[in-house]
Amino acid sequence: GKFGAYDTLKKAQQAQHWFVQGISIESFLSQMNISEVGLVKIDTEGGELGVLSTMLGAFSSNSIRVCVCELTTRFWKHRSIQRSQVVELFKKIVDSGYTFSILECLAADDDVDGLTAKVLSRREMRMFLRDMVWLQCDVKFELVG
Repeated sequence: GKFGAYDTLKKAQQAQHWFVQGISIESFLSQMNISEVGLVKIDTEGGELGVLSTMLGAFSSNSIRVCVCELTTRFWKHRSIQRSQVVELFKKIVDSGYTFSILECLAADDDVDGLTAKVLSRREMRMFLRDMVWLQCDVKFELVG
């Protein structure tokens, strides 16, 4: 059978295009006078790195307690995203006071199973993002303390 994300991509390529005005999470929090968000869930079919990049200020100010994000490497190819870019972005989030863990992963590399459901060290995170073969994973950033 086909991989679900692939079907979504094919449908999106055939669909009409709609443009929606976006707002950064910092602007939204400020406008709504919200100082902290308990959970942010990101599932943007390949746009997650752009979304996470715009959230760096919120991560730096520790406004987000937990962020769960679906990562799909198949979409990165279409957007010319290199794994080294992902590592650098995730390092910035972790350096802001967050842990990184893998919640669930569709992987070809059996070693990924040993990393699932635990907080990863920076070395393990880098190894997972750069070297292991996986298609789609749900990962979590959680504010320490």
